[in-house]
Amino acid sequence: MLFLEPEEGKYHPRFNMMDTLSYRSLPEAEQQTLRRISDNFFFHRHDTLWRESAMRKLPVLTNATDMLVCGEDLGLIPHSVPEVMTGLGILGLEVDRMPRYPGRTPADASYLSVVTPSTHDMSTLRSEVPGDTEPAIRRQLLSPAMWCILQLQDWLSLDDSLPHSEDPSAERINVPAIQPWYWRYRMPLTLESLLEATTLRTRMLRLIHDAGRQV
Repeated sequence: MLFLEPEEGKYHPRFNMMDTLSYRSLPEAEQQTLRRISDNFFFHRHDTLWRESAMRKLPVLTNATDMLVCGEDLGLIPHSVPEVMTGLGILGLEVDRMPRYPGRTPADASYLSVVTPSTHDMSTLRSEVPGDTEPAIRRQLLSPAMWCILQLQDWLSLDDSLPHSEDPSAERINVPAIQPWYWRYRMPLTLESLLEATTLRTRMLRLIHDAGRQV
């Protein structure tokens, strides 16, 4: 089934219709037509509605606090989102390993952004980067984005003398597909030990200073 019928006689394309066997069995010309219909329905047809709804609700949030507001503008987002967020001064989220657009890097992030190599729902740098993780961290810090935020696990990867799990995948905080929770990561050292980790602190401060950022 490629279309759903929420009301009698009214149809709309189903989400991810391109993944269905019904779609794949159609000739290429018909597939292209259906792709255009789907893209228009999910990304263009309701754009005005999304913008008007955002401009009613989001200013209430931004005016209620002196803190900076960051929006998780990832995945499938309406075309009006970047314009609305910029207009309201809301920071966007740039995840290096889940780029918003193909080929996008931290260097492409706008100033009104938060860059990060990964989130709590993703694997850590130690799981993805063989060997020294410093170049990957430096890549984030050199971004023009206002903020660069790394998970604690990614900072700890800079110092092999500190406690680490033998299995890097165990340092992941959450796997969204596992219900009802998966939040099992715990700091492998005390705050007192972290304060005494002079090698790590020195390396972190050097990277931050070299990138022209402030702690």
